[in-house]
Amino acid sequence: MPLLNIHVFVDDEVPAAEDFNSIGESVSAEIAGGNIAASSLVWPLVAQGDIDMNGYSITNIAGFFEQYHVNDSFTLQEAIAEVNSAGGGTIVIDPESVPVASNELITANNVSILGSSGRSILTISGTATLYGIKCTGSNFRMTGVQITGGTTLIPCIVVNDNQGAAFDNNTFSAILGPGISFSGSGEQTANARVINNFFAFCSEQAILALNLVNSVVDGNTFDSVDGNNIELGGDADTACHEVVISNNSFSGGDAPCIYSDRSTTSSSFGQLSITGNVMDVTAGNCMELGSYINSAITGNTILDPATIAVQRSTITGNTFNSTLEIDTTASMFCGNSFRGAVTRVSGTANTINSNIFEAAVEIDAAWISTFVGNTCIAGVTVTATDPDVVGLNWGF
Repeated sequence: MPLLNIHVFVDDEVPAAEDFNSIGESVSAEIAGGNIAASSLVWPLVAQGDIDMNGYSITNIAGFFEQYHVNDSFTLQEAIAEVNSAGGGTIVIDPESVPVASNELITANNVSILGSSGRSILTISGTATLYGIKCTGSNFRMTGVQITGGTTLIPCIVVNDNQGAAFDNNTFSAILGPGISFSGSGEQTANARVINNFFAFCSEQAILALNLVNSVVDGNTFDSVDGNNIELGGDADTACHEVVISNNSFSGGDAPCIYSDRSTTSSSFGQLSITGNVMDVTAGNCMELGSYINSAITGNTILDPATIAVQRSTITGNTFNSTLEIDTTASMFCGNSFRGAVTRVSGTANTINSNIFEAAVEIDAAWISTFVGNTCIAGVTVTATDPDVVGLNWGF
């Protein structure tokens, strides 16, 4: 039923204050008279479907705007039950609260868990048998929460068959199991964002990406992670591709910063971008990258030994401060600085142009198709058939 006794605007009219007042008075009168229920008042943007979260439409706007505060009188378990029932909502962990999570399942879309950085602590129970929290609905977000505790092999947070999950400005500290685990069937876990988080003194993987596509891990700090800092899916049943790992800092720990044990390639496993990271661990290879295709490793500073096995990829503008083992095929190395010995494990048809080799480099015709304009300070070790080496400079 239209509102009565209000001014109707016409084209090019300049509204007056009293015209707007008439609308407000009419609405107030209708509500006061019980003629308009609060549920019937909707925002135009909602009606047009223009409100979204991480690129996905919010399907239950009423539930999304509900907030449930976790404190001494309202538990995390009660808050999760409420958002699941409402079809979405925001869980706020109040400052100084220390809720405990054990096998908590979030099934609704558009659920956020918010904390006050450094003052909202989420403890993963030592008795959890599956996970701390698992989210299967799309558009899950966690911000400003400090996560601690847990048990061996049990992930703190599992993101499964989810679209648009976001983790930003959280701290994962002194955790015993994996920090964030991404998994799913087919290519259902996608469009995730892990940005500006801090992972410290983690006993296992900080990020375990078993099946993750079209996602970004950017600007995070990894300090003293004993498991693989970022582990990408490695067996034949999982796939990671179109993943950007950029501008992260890795230090301490005794496991690779970026790791994959993927030994074979397929069209659904590749398109990585590893860019602008600083990698420094205390033992072992700081990067062990399995056989990805069409990937780019660009502008990284790699301070410890590394192993790279890629196909049809580019490795440009990196600084390798230690030894490098290479198993590459049809890939391009350009503008890199190699300060440790470079050893070819396997691979064929690579282009090696305009690099600086400060230690011995091992080359042979089976590995290299083009070797042009490189500076080799410590010389070249030739194995198998002598390749066609062009433009070789033996020192500055």
